[in-house]
Amino acid sequence: MAIFIYNDPAPACGGDDYKFRGARGATSWPKQKGTFLGPAGAWNILWRLGYRPAIVKESSLLGTCLPKDLLVVSASGSLSGSTLEALRSCLTRGVRILGDGDPSAWQPLLPTSCRLIPHTPDHPYVPFAWTTPTGTVELLAPERWLGFQLDSTEGATSETWGQLAEVHGETQTPRRAAIKSVPGAPAMVRFGNLTLLNGTPFAGFQAWLQGQADLGPFLEWRHRAFWLDEWVAFLWKALGTFGLLDGQEQVGIKELGSTTVVLRHDLDSSRDTSYLEEDKKAGLSGVHAVLLDDNTNYWLRRLRTSSAHETAFHYRSSSPSFATRVMRRLGMPGSERFAEFSMIAGTRLLKQIDRAQKAGIPIQTVHRHYSHMAYPEWIDALDAVFQKHPDVLGSSSAFSGQVLRWGATRVDNINGTIGFQTDPQHPYWYPFRLSHAGNGGELLRGWESTSVMELEVDHVQQLLDYWVDGLQQKVITLNYHPAHANRPTLYRNGTLSGYQKVLELIRERHIEVRTLSGVYAAASRTLAEKVCEHDPAG
Repeated sequence: MAIFIYNDPAPACGGDDYKFRGARGATSWPKQKGTFLGPAGAWNILWRLGYRPAIVKESSLLGTCLPKDLLVVSASGSLSGSTLEALRSCLTRGVRILGDGDPSAWQPLLPTSCRLIPHTPDHPYVPFAWTTPTGTVELLAPERWLGFQLDSTEGATSETWGQLAEVHGETQTPRRAAIKSVPGAPAMVRFGNLTLLNGTPFAGFQAWLQGQADLGPFLEWRHRAFWLDEWVAFLWKALGTFGLLDGQEQVGIKELGSTTVVLRHDLDSSRDTSYLEEDKKAGLSGVHAVLLDDNTNYWLRRLRTSSAHETAFHYRSSSPSFATRVMRRLGMPGSERFAEFSMIAGTRLLKQIDRAQKAGIPIQTVHRHYSHMAYPEWIDALDAVFQKHPDVLGSSSAFSGQVLRWGATRVDNINGTIGFQTDPQHPYWYPFRLSHAGNGGELLRGWESTSVMELEVDHVQQLLDYWVDGLQQKVITLNYHPAHANRPTLYRNGTLSGYQKVLELIRERHIEVRTLSGVYAAASRTLAEKVCEHDPAG
């Protein structure tokens, strides 16, 4: 049996689009309700659970999906007549379909006695939750997402589980939030081989994962450092009540053990080699992200003699604006809100890559420098890099900072939000794929991963020792800056002594340390393997 995900790139109906000049030219990115993000969300969820889902197009539905296979469809709008006919054929042949998204897309496949009524909360800051049959409440999707109410006549045949609910009041605090069930809105409903999930969870998950929606207000609902991991585990258990993943083997990334650590060092403007020497002494391989600056050649010379280590590129995500530079020259405090995104927007990140390669920096992974993430420009820019440079395996851009969405140039708590240290802004410990909603939700070729900076040893121990039921592996990227190793910028005596204790902790637990390019290469090799004869792997 195999798992397939259908990605329908057909234009969605209406909506509010953010228009910008991307690497491919004029780009429109849907802003509302996670349009086009659902297939990527479903893919990342299933991949996180250790499965190997394959993306298929409409032309493959009839010839690829066999009885007992699971086909996942996240609809951003109405499905075409030909797609509906293909899905009907799949259902008739015994293919199980798991769907979510726009309720209107599913109406043609339902019994005539059943009708789905779209439902969106009136209040702009109200997220969706699922209430389970045991009475627990689990946050499901961001504010003002899209759900449905089920209207069925007497005698209609369906099976339901749980209840869709709106979260009002103190939405940030679970024990004081006002939970209001949506009448006639089951969390999951099954009609024979067709199961529908309420609340558009696949797109909601991807929106939180890649920064389109701010997870910050809801961190108290789950373990702050494992929030998205626990979300995946909850959905896995819910799907298990309908047996949707029965018979599927959780393989994971074959070459990795249960826990893998990546030691990342952002070299910035420092020439302190303490971390490099500590890694060598411990016989471990680190990732050293080199900036294009006065220290570039110094670090390249030092790293050439350290073949076990990965030399990576530290790209600049923004630069101080003219106004900020003038303020600083006048002795006034520069304002971070005046950041410019000319460093990455369009093809400018590509140009950074080209300059780095000319400077001799070997690039298999790229790592964000500076605190800003311009959304969605950073995803569009990375997509262009992955398209042009097949040797670049992925990025490490997902860590705490300022996310400035839809052209915002300052933090306003609506389009501009902040992820505070040491909370990971993307609490998810596994390589994942980004989605380009401006290109029909296409998965980016390269990988992305979460990282955390300058953690104390006790916090690292918590990350290493905490396990989420249902998840068999985790990959944790720890980032330490040489600039702080022997200076009191963060700790009174620098961060080196704490880092030495982290390495000791890793050794005591016999935890495998790999470079980030090594992790991404292993993930790609696992993904390329066929699950079964009719699986179009990759």
